[in-house]
Amino acid sequence: MSDRLVVITPWFPTPEEPGHGSFVAASVAAISHLRGESIPVVQLRSVPIAEFTTVTVTRLEHEYGPLIRIDVPAEPMQARLLTALAMRKALADNMPDEVRDATVVHVHTGMPTGIAVVPLLREDQRVVMTEHASYLQRVFV
Repeated sequence: MSDRLVVITPWFPTPEEPGHGSFVAASVAAISHLRGESIPVVQLRSVPIAEFTTVTVTRLEHEYGPLIRIDVPAEPMQARLLTALAMRKALADNMPDEVRDATVVHVHTGMPTGIAVVPLLREDQRVVMTEHASYLQRVFV
């Protein structure tokens, strides 16, 4: 039986923002090609608090599988821990089956995404992290 993979990221292209997270989409495309299957992506999308009304979960399709976009109230310049906690709450309250059923969870960034996601996972779920901030080596030592 093949591992069930899900990618969780703050960035992913959408019809409204086609260039946002194109590097994540390229990674998903490569993994999908290698595995020969679709890869579900969960985007924890920060929405400025002034524009935020409620957590919205939107299901779309991207070229390589389902895209589940969960809007999270977060300001661009707020402390990353506050963003991580907001992401954790939004994901915990709106846990997609794709995350619940995954055996491998691939998160993009340790902070805030990894900090948000890892405490919500089961002990038997494996985590792979792609880091985009070199300073975090000092944080996770």
